[in-house]
Amino acid sequence: MKKLLFLSLALSSQNTFASNETDDWEAWDQEPSEETAGTIPVSGFLQYFFSNRTVDNDLISEDTIANEVRLRLETTYHSESWYVNYKGDLYFDEVSSKASARNRESFIHASPTSAIDLRAGRQILTWGTGDLLFLNDLFPKNWKAFFSGDDQQYLKNPSDALKASWYSDVVNIDLVWSPIFDHDTYIDGERFSYFSPLYNATVAASPIMKGQSPEHDIDNGEYSARIYRNISGTEYAGYFYRGFYKTPEGFDPLTDSLYFPRMNAIGASARGSVLSGIGYAEFSYYDSVEDRDGKSPYVPNSETRFLIGYEQEIVKDLTLSVQGYLEHIHDYKFLAEETEFLEHTPEQNRNVLTIRITYLALNNNLVWTTFLFYSPNDHDLYLLPSAKYRVDDNFEVSAGFNYFKGDYRSTMFGQFQENSNAYLRVKFIF
Repeated sequence: MKKLLFLSLALSSQNTFASNETDDWEAWDQEPSEETAGTIPVSGFLQYFFSNRTVDNDLISEDTIANEVRLRLETTYHSESWYVNYKGDLYFDEVSSKASARNRESFIHASPTSAIDLRAGRQILTWGTGDLLFLNDLFPKNWKAFFSGDDQQYLKNPSDALKASWYSDVVNIDLVWSPIFDHDTYIDGERFSYFSPLYNATVAASPIMKGQSPEHDIDNGEYSARIYRNISGTEYAGYFYRGFYKTPEGFDPLTDSLYFPRMNAIGASARGSVLSGIGYAEFSYYDSVEDRDGKSPYVPNSETRFLIGYEQEIVKDLTLSVQGYLEHIHDYKFLAEETEFLEHTPEQNRNVLTIRITYLALNNNLVWTTFLFYSPNDHDLYLLPSAKYRVDDNFEVSAGFNYFKGDYRSTMFGQFQENSNAYLRVKFIF
């Protein structure tokens, strides 16, 4: 009954998505300019975000997924060898009728030598090669924000961590320690319905599905490492992670509750020029520490994940990128035996193909993007068409769709068919 006791395929596959968007993310690691040295500048944006279901959902009466006003404030103070960075959000969500505040970034960055960088505090962390697919990047994500059409920067949740980087002519090393486990903001039945193998049906809140987090103990911290080097224009990287599954995929029969099982991961990637474009490949092995032989019905099996991708500008201002992705479940014999009586047993190999088409118009002020996930063996898809128009330096409008379709209600994208939505974002930048 292994998959019967996992919360859903939504959880087992959510952490594969990622973004290679650079519009907002490149700024995260940019150093402050000399013009702002010694000053405390304040900037940010005011955004209105609305997302509404485009199909009927019998389990959720409210068609509005998000109706939110958000104020972002950010500032930086720095000297020659260190700086402090802060980004905070104040927002009111009409769906929940709640006003909230959150520190998105709050860290100090120091460079004691030219070869060492240190960063401590709340920060956004990301690495890997995939476009909207994560393999070795096991930093926390926000799947509710992503599936609703929120600004793609909010796909990444912050981590409270210490990061150390060392640079040399031979190799570069990043080390990250998160003292407290940061799990994903996963689909839990609130605003989005999902398929539950436990009930063999699509479900929604209430109650909200919740996983039991590890105790706040130093032994339950997360450790991540990246070793990388650029050789003749190609960046090669190796990765390591010690921590937990980012979604609650384990089941404790003693407490009758879901939890986050321990997991290690090791992987590698390469990215560089291929023909007239950029090619990349990546793999990761997920070591299910609590069930290495695959015999426990309460813990996910170990997996190996592979990715290969290519991106090229076909004609001026028109870019095409494609990816092939594979999840391979280990010790599948035991899994098949445990789930042979179930209607929805996962296949040993799950394949996903992606296509991104991006077109720039009106002097790059208008960006049309279409992204498609398609799984040939799951017979489902996820389509994300969008457009962003930059009216001027201070004002932009974005709109798009999140469209899910599948032959079966139990697959990754098929389970979300009744959550398809259209969204609108209006942003004033100051």
